[in-house]
Amino acid sequence: MRIKLLLILSLIIIAITMILNPKAVFLAASNGLEIWFTILIPSLLPFFIIANLLISISFVQFMGALLEPLMRPLFNVPGAGGFVMAIGFTSGSPLGALMAIDLRKEQLCSKWEAERLMAFTNNSSPLFMVSAVAVGMFGKPALGAVFAIGHYLANLTIGIILGHLSRIKDPVIQKKEHPFSSTVLYAYKKMVYSKNFEIGTMLKDAINKSIQTILAIGGFVLLFSVLIEAFNILGISKYMYEFLSIALTLVSITPELASGLTIGFFEITLGIKQIVKTDAPLQHQLIITAFILAWNGISIHAQIASFASSTDIQMRTYVLSRVAHSFIAAFYTFLLWNPLYPVFTGSEFSFFLPLPQSAFGFFIFGSMAFVAISLLMIIVSVFIVIARAIIRALKRA
Repeated sequence: MRIKLLLILSLIIIAITMILNPKAVFLAASNGLEIWFTILIPSLLPFFIIANLLISISFVQFMGALLEPLMRPLFNVPGAGGFVMAIGFTSGSPLGALMAIDLRKEQLCSKWEAERLMAFTNNSSPLFMVSAVAVGMFGKPALGAVFAIGHYLANLTIGIILGHLSRIKDPVIQKKEHPFSSTVLYAYKKMVYSKNFEIGTMLKDAINKSIQTILAIGGFVLLFSVLIEAFNILGISKYMYEFLSIALTLVSITPELASGLTIGFFEITLGIKQIVKTDAPLQHQLIITAFILAWNGISIHAQIASFASSTDIQMRTYVLSRVAHSFIAAFYTFLLWNPLYPVFTGSEFSFFLPLPQSAFGFFIFGSMAFVAISLLMIIVSVFIVIARAIIRALKRA
């Protein structure tokens, strides 16, 4: 009851603030709308449509059969989770978490497995870390390797830890194991010979669902753009800044970075831009940037919570994992800074490929990365199966 009254009072205060400051609110809303229309729609909508189509034609089940030997021992999630992992690690948030929610809706994973998948597959996009942050904001391409390696290692660490803990909390019910080849063959036949394969209906449903998703994301982006401006006007950000300044001082990090951390709590791009403007030591800037990249921003969390509300998935594991990911990624970045940065700076790594300069380029790069990571995971999974078979044969001999 008290929480509801507090929420009503907060909404009234925000509404009054918006009425009294129409110009500032209009500019904030316009900025959010521009980000959604020029960046999010071109880069995310095609992925949503393709991913929904792959789920509809049972390709995800087939890929799951191939990846079960890798995903189950390492993360204690079904092989279909490998599809979510590949998308999350190449396309960025909120795609990874949304695909985990879709797997749950299709009954391809349990409630607990979906919660763990959301916890370690929702990453910042590699192109965002390299192109937008390292190159565009810091002007140092080599920093992209430091950010990306620390970021993904931290999420993999969380996934492995959650997988092992889950075996104690909710051990997998032992079922009769089928040979890998027969499981893959069954999934392949189900995908190829399905009687419900109506491409027109599937395409229409995939487009409708994807448009609904991207519209909801746009609403959240616009809303939080306005809320951030309202918090600035009301002075709420000032109190957060003072608290975070004290916290940073306690861990020997320049308190000036508290301003970027405050903004990054809500929206990561604006927060990182503020960090780059400071005169703090570069290492301190990198640590706080890595923290913000892993946190992902309240706006992203709200989007994911809204989609998860239609399932039995709870957000507790996801939120705690975001907090853990933030600290672990910052710690890994601190460890990797000295050994890695000199290696990539001025070396022949050249940041290898020309970075895409458009939303279409980002989509193409993301698609290629998804295919490459998926193939790599399948190769590792098949290698595990072969290695197990060799070990069993040696034991019998």
